[in-house]
Amino acid sequence: MERFEKFIKIILKNECGRGNGYVNDKDDKGGETIYGITRRNHADLTIWSSLDQLSTLKEKRAYKPNNTEMEEVYEVYRRQYYNKLQCDYFDCENLALQLFDFGVNAGISRSARMLQNILHINEDGIVGLQTVTTANLKKCSEILDMFKTKRKEYYVKISKKGNNQKFLKGWLNRIEKTFV
Repeated sequence: MERFEKFIKIILKNECGRGNGYVNDKDDKGGETIYGITRRNHADLTIWSSLDQLSTLKEKRAYKPNNTEMEEVYEVYRRQYYNKLQCDYFDCENLALQLFDFGVNAGISRSARMLQNILHINEDGIVGLQTVTTANLKKCSEILDMFKTKRKEYYVKISKKGNNQKFLKGWLNRIEKTFV
């Protein structure tokens, strides 16, 4: 739990900057988002009811959630990303954080497959005992550097699709800001 508490602060800073990260960008396939959580995937969160009562974009961006709403946001990150990526079990803390951050930004299966590709093991997109054990047997700095490089390559590739070029600088900065 201690690692999650440390990581979630970094993840939310990546997702939101200093505010709540409310955005509804027509070019972002995620759609309406707050704290990096999309309404499309998590419409049941209480925070959406609170936001629906606000009429302007300025009000939505300034919204301060209550404790219950933030607990729900944290639980989504814990259950949907952190736990599925087995972040507690990696010896290399920064690799676990990069894996978590990429999972949040690009999907847990993609993040898992990228690590599995680097480790030269079966790329099933599920972090299990083989993925964790193999990563823990490798030198942390080497795996971490390869993971970050692969992330950069992925972002450059998808920046060429649609209007994604406008997101590239932020995606690349995110990689460098993601460390403990």
